[in-house]
Amino acid sequence: MRPSVVLCAAALALAAAPPASAQGTVAGTWIAEFPIGLRVINGVESSDATGRARITLRLKGDSVLGTWQDITGGNRPARTRSLRGVLANGRARVETDPPDTRVLFDGTTEQRVQMRTVYDVAAHGDTLEGTEESIAADHSSVGRSRPFHAKREAAH
Repeated sequence: MRPSVVLCAAALALAAAPPASAQGTVAGTWIAEFPIGLRVINGVESSDATGRARITLRLKGDSVLGTWQDITGGNRPARTRSLRGVLANGRARVETDPPDTRVLFDGTTEQRVQMRTVYDVAAHGDTLEGTEESIAADHSSVGRSRPFHAKREAAH
């Protein structure tokens, strides 16, 4: 093969590869929506409304550290939770500290449970995608895995 043909083939291969910025990094600030008042009755999941959260992630080696902050507003108290986890093969697995959560069993029996949320996500350009799952600190209750999406917050 002639050198000019090889050079053209290499240039085409580089042009076809997604730029590093399109592949993305989980580091940054993200805006996500989440269900408020989530409940499951007879296997059907519903919620009262949709909230918004600002998620800030930073990398330190293969560790992922950050915060999850409720920015819904209105009469909802602003709360911030710490996030920590690991990065492996381009995916971050992070979890919140377990706050007390009110759980209703059979619609009438209330119990306070320390629930943590585990996110398994990857960045695709300006989108963070993956799953989230709520797990009781004592593993007595595990919520179903749900799709998770967030958009990178625009620079101000």
